[in-house]
Amino acid sequence: MSDDRIITAIQWLLKTILANGRNPIPVQDAVDGLLDAGFELEEIDAAVDLLVALPNLIQPEGGLCCEFDPDSQGMRVLTAEEKVKLPLEAQEWLWRLLRAGLISRAEAEYVLQHAMALDIGEVGVPELKWVIAQILEDEARALLLATTPTKAELKRAWEAGLIN
Repeated sequence: MSDDRIITAIQWLLKTILANGRNPIPVQDAVDGLLDAGFELEEIDAAVDLLVALPNLIQPEGGLCCEFDPDSQGMRVLTAEEKVKLPLEAQEWLWRLLRAGLISRAEAEYVLQHAMALDIGEVGVPELKWVIAQILEDEARALLLATTPTKAELKRAWEAGLIN
């Protein structure tokens, strides 16, 4: 799922909404239209979540709010600096923990803050596991999260026949 595809899905939604005037379009019609346009459900969810969160992100002065709201239903998008600092595998691993409910949004934000503060070039999965082990108060939970495999590790285990 790329940012460009999500942006394109948002553009499609906005064009459809504007073409319909002020009349709301049924959600199922919008989803069907996006599916017909070749978007996947994950991309559609991300686009809709971002659109829904947009009013909460806009400040009265016209700027965008960068403060983290743990109750927001919007999708957290990595900054350019975070994307450079965390390789794709580390990003995927962290989001997998978040989507699975193994860490809260606030904890994910805290992990990202600590990862960005590390004085090393790139923060991979081993470094993220170290950060989690350092910041979580529940030692048993920190140990379980620090041993959660990456997607690549799961794939290797599956290919080796170790898991089904």
